Amino acid sequence: MSKLHPHLSRRTRAAAFGLVLAVAGTVTAAVPSSAEVADDTVFELDRNAVNQTPNPTGHDWSDFVGGGTAGSLATSGIVVDPKGETIFSTGGSKDDLDIPSWRHSSGSVPDKDEITNAYAAAYNVDGDLVTYFGSDRFAQNGSANVGFWFLKNQVPNPLPANGTFGIDHEVHDVLVLSEFTNGGAVSTIEVWEWNPAQASAGGNGVLKKLFPTGAATTADCTVAGHSPLACATVNAAGISAPWPYTPKQGPAGTIPKGGFFEGGVNLSELLGTTPCFSSFLAETRSSPSLDATLKDFVSGSFPLCSANISIGDSDTNAIGEQHTFTVTVNKVVAGTSSPVSGNHPAVTLSDSPDVGADLHVLVNTCDSVDTDGAGPDTGAGTNASGQCVVTFYSDKATVVTGSATSSVDLGGGTTVAVATGTASSPNAVKTFVDGTLRWLKHDHQGTLLGGATFWVCQTTGYDSSTNPDTYPPIADTNPDPGKDNDSRCIVVADNGSADDDPTAGEFQIDDVFLGTYTIQEKAAPSGYQLDPDEVTVNVAFDSPGTAEINESIGQPASAFVNIPLYKVIVLTCTTTGELVDSTVDEDPNTAGGQKATITDAPEGLTEAELCGLGGASYDNRAPATYDYAVEVPDEAPLLP
Repeated sequence: MSKLHPHLSRRTRAAAFGLVLAVAGTVTAAVPSSAEVADDTVFELDRNAVNQTPNPTGHDWSDFVGGGTAGSLATSGIVVDPKGETIFSTGGSKDDLDIPSWRHSSGSVPDKDEITNAYAAAYNVDGDLVTYFGSDRFAQNGSANVGFWFLKNQVPNPLPANGTFGIDHEVHDVLVLSEFTNGGAVSTIEVWEWNPAQASAGGNGVLKKLFPTGAATTADCTVAGHSPLACATVNAAGISAPWPYTPKQGPAGTIPKGGFFEGGVNLSELLGTTPCFSSFLAETRSSPSLDATLKDFVSGSFPLCSANISIGDSDTNAIGEQHTFTVTVNKVVAGTSSPVSGNHPAVTLSDSPDVGADLHVLVNTCDSVDTDGAGPDTGAGTNASGQCVVTFYSDKATVVTGSATSSVDLGGGTTVAVATGTASSPNAVKTFVDGTLRWLKHDHQGTLLGGATFWVCQTTGYDSSTNPDTYPPIADTNPDPGKDNDSRCIVVADNGSADDDPTAGEFQIDDVFLGTYTIQEKAAPSGYQLDPDEVTVNVAFDSPGTAEINESIGQPASAFVNIPLYKVIVLTCTTTGELVDSTVDEDPNTAGGQKATITDAPEGLTEAELCGLGGASYDNRAPATYDYAVEVPDEAPLLP
């Protein structure tokens, strides 16, 4: 026999027992005791459908009205059976024949055999899987024979139009049979398992009897001496219906005596396994025998087992940084989740905007990965933790949405399709962000100067996986000296191929990797002094003092570097302040000319006016003359 982890039982327990997956999709484990089916602190088998809390404290069928689950592992809910909508037809519709022999149609059955509603629920009772079931009927003029199937395969909804049921029986499908009277007495309850290989005597070669296997016990749950493994009961007086109900005779909203039936079965103890049931079917029958003619029926979903898939994590990275989507596949058997190994999810990476071959998949252990039509790449499938991974990066800014789909074997021939992209399992989103380096070449007054050329070098990368973000150094792989040979550098000429800004004096490089860059002038505009200073800037996520990145595609990061330029003009003046000559000093920091500055020289003055200022530092180059090396705004005109 098997035990479930008792996370729902209201009783005090000495130990918990976990589920162990078996090859056939069932669980087995030895346990020395069994749970009481008629435990009214879990579920009320008390001849009515209304929850009587606080006395007793268990759930009841009224808790499922409106889609409630009432703490169950699985439930069909309240399944309505409109009169005459679905009945069994032909002589092949018998419980001891496989489902492909069954046929359905619309039509009528005797009123006492007309099901109006049916319901089922599964609970964990002290570690055992206990299923509860019930139905009500249209008329109560006579005794009734009922059956309840718990099926591994899903009964189609709607049923096939050709009159078949579209499924087969699986080993461990369970049938509960009972006979009760209109006077409110349950005379029998039997539990059978579809198991042709172990069919019991009297099981017509296909059914194995699970209960009773010894001396008969009282079948009614409300009578002392009933078995703790299986029992049922019927209302002995009119009861209130918690759902819409109108009997053949009597007031609407009241189920007459003998019209309401409910029961429970401890499947862990009787089966010794926990099957993955998918469907529930209630039926009425002509007699208690296994080969009785079947009459009315109604079916519903009963998802005792399920599966789920997820993909993550979502994040924002720099272009060029690797990112991994992890896909996780689990299945849930009677409330206990476990990983599914050897599963083969299909992963799709959809990039917007489409960057084509600039989206690279490095590692794939899932079944396939499709990069926006670039082609699948087969992997090995999920590991023992139910996980597989896809690692990728993009060389361009884009948003990559990762989705995953799979088919999960629940055992017994039952599979279920799972997919991400739902509220409970959203797709993963990876945003790859690039940067933009932008700088201006202008004079002291802000006038743009065209024609300059710069070296731009990336000296570090960018790692957003650390906290705080780090900038790993990038090495120059070219042994030759000089920036022209530096593998980390490019030359950006004004309006050249590397300059993405068409305006003279404005420089821009789009789609750059995040990291640290240096910008240094290689060639100045004609007639202007070269600026020897090297400017360093970080292009990163919201780094104070550098460029801020708006983490949305279409608004790239921008590192703005403002590089002003001054001309150095050497003025030759007389001692009385008269201008003799004016020339541009090509290199004022070398022996050819010594730079001297008139502090806070007024802007817009001519060279002759500057000569008249005096007070500048100078050197003696010729008798009776002084050479003033004056740093002035380049608006000051040169003499012809």
